[in-house]
Amino acid sequence: MKLFTLFALFFFFAGIITTPTSAHEKHFIKHLPAPPGEAPKQYFEVTRPLAVTNQPPSCTLPLLTHSFCDTKGQPPVTAEYSPPAECCWTDVVLEFQAACKSDQEDRIAAVWLDGVELLRTTTPQPGSSGVYWKVSKDVTKYSSLLNSKEISLAVMLENSVNDVFTGAFDVNVTFVYYDSKGAAALGNCVRSSETVEENPIAMTVDKPMNPPVVPDDGPADSIIPISAKGEHGFWFSIQTDSQVVSKEVTIPQNAYKATVEIYATSHGNDEFWYSHPPDSYAKTNNLNAENGNGAYREVLVTIDGSLVGALVPFPVIYAGGINPLFWDPVVSIGAFDVPSYEIDLTPFLALLLDGKPHKIGFSVANSVPYWLVGGNLHLWLEHGTEKIEAGVIDTEAPKFKLELSTEFKGLDGSFKVEMERNSEYAGWVKSKKGNLTYSIKQELKLENEIKYENDARHKKMEQKIKDEVETRVTGERGKQISQIKIKRKFPLKLVTKKEIGNEANSSSLRTELENEWSVKVSGDFNSKVSNSQECSGMLGVEGNFVLSGTATMEQSYTYKDDNNCYSRKVSVADMNLVDDKANLLCTSSQPSSQLGRRLL
Repeated sequence: MKLFTLFALFFFFAGIITTPTSAHEKHFIKHLPAPPGEAPKQYFEVTRPLAVTNQPPSCTLPLLTHSFCDTKGQPPVTAEYSPPAECCWTDVVLEFQAACKSDQEDRIAAVWLDGVELLRTTTPQPGSSGVYWKVSKDVTKYSSLLNSKEISLAVMLENSVNDVFTGAFDVNVTFVYYDSKGAAALGNCVRSSETVEENPIAMTVDKPMNPPVVPDDGPADSIIPISAKGEHGFWFSIQTDSQVVSKEVTIPQNAYKATVEIYATSHGNDEFWYSHPPDSYAKTNNLNAENGNGAYREVLVTIDGSLVGALVPFPVIYAGGINPLFWDPVVSIGAFDVPSYEIDLTPFLALLLDGKPHKIGFSVANSVPYWLVGGNLHLWLEHGTEKIEAGVIDTEAPKFKLELSTEFKGLDGSFKVEMERNSEYAGWVKSKKGNLTYSIKQELKLENEIKYENDARHKKMEQKIKDEVETRVTGERGKQISQIKIKRKFPLKLVTKKEIGNEANSSSLRTELENEWSVKVSGDFNSKVSNSQECSGMLGVEGNFVLSGTATMEQSYTYKDDNNCYSRKVSVADMNLVDDKANLLCTSSQPSSQLGRRLL
């Protein structure tokens, strides 16, 4: 067995490897005729219903209606935003409604408010009969922005129309406001003529996928976008693994807590980064290595060039990924509401509270073109104080280990990646809350194994992402004030078996997939969410076009905390919903975070 250095990596997966210019064939396009007279189909993502939507809204604010046609390379579509007058609200839901009436590829989209990303989403692959869908996202944690007047809402959906893909995406964006805590009856309202500072309300954000990384002080008082200028969207486009994108920010000196929220999605040659074998495999077999750099990726966060956080994002699969028939009409986990990730920067406030500009940067280790990355800096301010005192406690440099190994003969072989990063950060902040020390420990692991058999026609991949973050807040005498521990597990298993067809450029592809999002929170509050999908199917393809096939998908979603419980099970067969059962009264502590059968 031979060990390889970090830069010796390569990508390839679903297409049969026979020539140096073997095409990237993992992203497919449905090209199936619709039955005559078939009505447009509704697509949806299985997730937990938002609690506030069980009650009537206080008010509704339609903001943008637009048909996204030939918009690739164009700036986002914008609309002016101000909160509705004379509306009492404590919670806000963003509704993104869309439809497409004819054939089109799947696309990436986002919604920003004053440059702050509120939603990242992808579209399904519409057929000739058309599709429609709606995404509802609780955006209460952006209340400081939502209470601002005359700022810009921007929506980006890059679409291309040609002779084959004629569909335009018709999009409506609406904010819906709720008074979930009876603020109107108490005479304690947020209105457009007031500010959150003048009339504070204790708000709890419904975050089934993304729990807070620090004790919940309600929505941040200020949010600064860490984003691009917006000519082609406010996300940064990362093209190489050495590229660091950043923005200079000067934060208020009365900030006593800070977190950075990160969105990161892989595209182009790196869409399926988790299935890349090493560069040596491509070089030895004389293959095209433009989809390079193997199965290790990590998003890194820096302040003035110094590492302050890291994550391996959940592998969201777009509507054309692996097998498009899997995602009809239920999309993959996170496809309509792409998860964001929070990293606590409070231990580093001493570096930021000097009144000078500082660079907050993002990079994607080992990446190839391209990734879309952006962030939001959330700041909590102590009103009536000019400057907060803070200090960084000496901490060791993160311990990082990356082991890459490969063994192959000809086109068959196995490839393994093991990454581990252990970090400890601590800093103190002196405010009206006292002299508090924030201590953070993180254990981040990535394990990936790929096997090729039968001249690389049969491929198996298994990946495990584990991320454990513990945040402790202690007082001046070491008394524990707060503790939160978050454990994330993202297992992914994939099998493809390809057979060459009788016609040129045609083949059949058998696919199996298991994917799961699992997050457990313990400490000051306790919760667990587990969302898993198990898929199996067969495709008849010509090039990248799917001309026939069969597919089944089983999905199980459960959420449980100290007060609430929700479960839902969905079954799909050959693009038809055959079973959909939800339960608000769970009777057991299941499910297990382990996926079912082992694929390797």
